[in-house]
Amino acid sequence: MTEEQVQEQETTEAISLNDFLVDNVDTKIEKQNVQFKRFKSPFVVRPLTANELSDLRKKSTIKHRDPRTKMVSTEIDSDKLSDLMIVKSVVTPDLNNQELQNSWGYPADPTGLLKGMLLSGEYNHLAAVITDLSGDNEDDVDVDDVKK
Repeated sequence: MTEEQVQEQETTEAISLNDFLVDNVDTKIEKQNVQFKRFKSPFVVRPLTANELSDLRKKSTIKHRDPRTKMVSTEIDSDKLSDLMIVKSVVTPDLNNQELQNSWGYPADPTGLLKGMLLSGEYNHLAAVITDLSGDNEDDVDVDDVKK
C-alpha cells in the first residue's frame, strides 16, 4: 500500500456514518438580532435551509417561450429571489401581520412592507447578515482536507 492509500484508509475509518445522523448533528437554528438606529427593537432573522432556498428559486424562475422556435428557456429573477430570501428569513417583525402592513401602507405585501420600512443601506445590510447566517460565506470547509 502506498502512503496515500494508507492515509485515505485512516481518514475513512475515522469518519463514521453516525457523525451524520440527525441526532448527532447540531440542528438548532441560529437566529440573529439586527438592530437599526431608527427602530426601537431589533429585526430577528434566521438562516434558510437548502430546501427553502430551492423552493424560493422555483418561485423566482421565469419561463420564456420563443415564438419562432417554440423553445422554452428559463431564468431566475435574481431581484425577486433576493427579496423572497430576505422576507422568508425575517422572524421579527412578522411581515405578514395585517396591522403592520396597513400601518406602512402595504396591505398583503410582505416584500413591499420590508422595502418600505427599511432604507436601502439597511435592506442591503439585512441581506448580508442573512447570507452569512445561511452559510453562503462559510469558511468552515477546508478544501485541502476534502481533497485528501
